[in-house]
Amino acid sequence: MTGAYRASVMEENSILFSERHPHFLPKGFRALWSQRAQIAVAKLADEIESDTPENRFPGILLKSGATRDEDEFIEVHILGSMSIQTFTHISIRRKGYSRGFLRALRERLKRQGLVVDER
Repeated sequence: MTGAYRASVMEENSILFSERHPHFLPKGFRALWSQRAQIAVAKLADEIESDTPENRFPGILLKSGATRDEDEFIEVHILGSMSIQTFTHISIRRKGYSRGFLRALRERLKRQGLVVDER
């Protein structure tokens, strides 16, 4: 990601987290972008072994629950304005979108030089 100095990561959905901790942010739940691996290890150490193949990482990092409250992920906060140039990689969930829309979106993103990952 370009402008990594503008990004930080949170251990989970910040809205749900703030509901459980309304008055403060305990240490260890948020990190600078450059320290994102520390948050990932703290959250996901039980699910990753030294021989875990890289192609399993996306499924470990993002799990869709039956409801938004049950989704599990690491949230990225980006400070400042964003444009298409802010990103180098985009993940798209196919569910809920027409094939035509996804094809047009995929083509536009690739013309911008973005890596597109579809699930």
